[in-house]
Amino acid sequence: MEKITKFVSESVGELKKVEFPKIDIVRATTLSVIAMVFIVSAIIGVIDFVFSRIFKLIF
Repeated sequence: MEKITKFVSESVGELKKVEFPKIDIVRATTLSVIAMVFIVSAIIGVIDFVFSRIFKLIF
């Protein structure tokens, strides 16, 4: 039981040292990640479409 208490108290102490990002930074980075996911998925979708058409013509 002593180990658990020590672990919890050390964890709380470490969490007090953490500097969490501001909400506007979190929103901006989240939106940029979502935008990049859409852009990359669109690029992959176009490449997939082109290659599938090419392979249909060949085979």
